Amino acid sequence: QKEIGKIYSNLFFVITNQIREQRYLDREVLTYKELPDDTDYVVISSYVYQQEMYRNLLEQKIEKKRIFSLYTDSSICDLIMVKWIMEY
Repeated sequence: QKEIGKIYSNLFFVITNQIREQRYLDREVLTYKELPDDTDYVVISSYVYQQEMYRNLLEQKIEKKRIFSLYTDSSICDLIMVKWIMEY
C-alpha cells in the first residue's frame, strides 16, 4: 500500500512453521498448511528461507506458476535486512 496505494485483495502472511502472532501489519498470519483453496498467488519474501518455503508450497499442491520469489540466486539479502540496515 505504501508503494502503490490501496490493494483490493485478500492479503495475508504465510509462515513455514507455527504461528507466533495471529496478525502482522493488520493482516492475518497463516501457516503454509492453512492456505485457503482460493489462493491465487504466493509471493515468497524471504531470501534465507525461500527454498524451504517453495518446497513446502509444492507439497501443499500449489502450482509452480502461482509461486513467485522476490529474490534471485544472485541476491545477497532480503527486504528485512535492508530495512534493518537503513534503520540503524
